[in-house]
Amino acid sequence: MYDELYHHGILGQKWGVRRFQNYDGTLTDKGKNRNTRYYKKALNRVDKGIAEERRDYGDERSVAIKLRRKSDRLLTKAGNVIDTNPNKADRYYSKIDKLEKKANEHDAKANAHMSNIIKGQELTERLLNEASSKGYTVTQKLTARNVTKGHEYVLNALSVLGAYAVGSPIAVTTSSHMYGTKYTVKKPKD
Repeated sequence: MYDELYHHGILGQKWGVRRFQNYDGTLTDKGKNRNTRYYKKALNRVDKGIAEERRDYGDERSVAIKLRRKSDRLLTKAGNVIDTNPNKADRYYSKIDKLEKKANEHDAKANAHMSNIIKGQELTERLLNEASSKGYTVTQKLTARNVTKGHEYVLNALSVLGAYAVGSPIAVTTSSHMYGTKYTVKKPKD
């Protein structure tokens, strides 16, 4: 086994020549373009992950709610038959325990999705602050995936109205559609 690592540089690169950064630390045009692509890719990737987590959160919450409703119906049935047929009531109670356990599992999954959403929003905020502090112009557009043109039209209208009413674009989520933000980044002007 060898304990040495050899590196002979990048093919065609000259000593002391930097492609993305000047000697004083400022970025060249290639460096600015590279950072523009980095911020755009990172912001859009994080937002896509947030949209997926929102969808999964909604799915898990709806399953937990349905299980709890079923559990409540069984509890009512058990209360009605406890005097006449205690064995049947015991069977209902065991089903209720299983349903509650499953509902708690789905709630735990939903909480994990919610923490991922919060982490993604914090990362987005950090990236936006970093990009704006370096002079990059970041624009946001509310988008929807897996949506018909009519839904998209209504979504755009709501985002415009929401921006006037609330002061920022609104976010709408349902379990079958993923709504998010598309980011475009422009390099700083000299």
